[in-house]
Amino acid sequence: MNFSATALLISSQLATSLAVTIFTISMCALVAIPWLAAHMRFWGRRNGKKSYFTSADLLVRISMLCLSGVFIFGMLSFHLVSLRHSPALMTAIILMAPLSVAVPLLCFVWGAFCTLSKKTSRWSENDLLYLVAAGVAAVGASVIVTALIAGAVDDSLWRDMRKDFISVFFSSSFLFGFVVALLSSFLVGGILLMLIGRRSFYWERGVSVSEGAFLIQMGAAPSLFAVILLVAWVSGWWLFDGLVPLRAIIYSSDIVLLSLSGVLVVGVVVLVEMLASVLKKKGNAHRTSFAVAVLLFVTVFSATSLFGMPDSPGTLGQSQKASKAMKQNLPGAR
Repeated sequence: MNFSATALLISSQLATSLAVTIFTISMCALVAIPWLAAHMRFWGRRNGKKSYFTSADLLVRISMLCLSGVFIFGMLSFHLVSLRHSPALMTAIILMAPLSVAVPLLCFVWGAFCTLSKKTSRWSENDLLYLVAAGVAAVGASVIVTALIAGAVDDSLWRDMRKDFISVFFSSSFLFGFVVALLSSFLVGGILLMLIGRRSFYWERGVSVSEGAFLIQMGAAPSLFAVILLVAWVSGWWLFDGLVPLRAIIYSSDIVLLSLSGVLVVGVVVLVEMLASVLKKKGNAHRTSFAVAVLLFVTVFSATSLFGMPDSPGTLGQSQKASKAMKQNLPGAR
């Protein structure tokens, strides 16, 4: 492979990882924001604190940006991934065609309920109902996306999916991915709350410095809890799997694969340390809050890059060969 071809491959990999990273974070935020906003408005009514309502309103405004990120970078991610892993990805989409069309529909429902929430009075009971409905729609979209990824990555599911595509929801691959997505949403939502609290340290935006520190502390607690559970869940899953993914990475002798794994591990460790320090300072750590957000992006980027490596275990690249064997058995194929 000459230099130009290598450079093209690297740039394509970076573009794919970047698009998938932004899509992943936007999707997690999409799931977390309605529940966070409902929580803030509920307790705002109970405590009478204006900062709770201000934070909830800002979360709802940010959610529209996240919805745009899901659509734009979701389509871009699909295009870039399909260029490299078309057989595996298209196999999962064909087998789950009835559910694939539900993702944009659920995102539209999510946007409609969030818009209704913005136009409803803070003290109206319907406000909370709209946010909860948006949260349910976002969770539904996340479940379907997770099922599509599980179906694309785990080619052993394809035979059962040909008979009944619902079987993917009872697979271990889906269970693993859904728990990771759920905990990741807690993590992203908490960091979003930290960034909102951070604003009060620089200029007055309706939130005092003390209340801003409280918001940072409120966001850091679930984020730290989610990171610890994520590490425990993934580590336990790998142990149950006989450490096959870890051994495959170590024995691969691929410098890029090993480097990405190292960055991912270091990023998670530093993330735990920084979140713990924020809690120790009782939220008085606005600079650390921003650093946590940057570190989250770097860590997710490392994970998506690692996931997209052709030789990485449990990736779409590993399903390419199996997809050829299944090609003639797809619905409608001769």
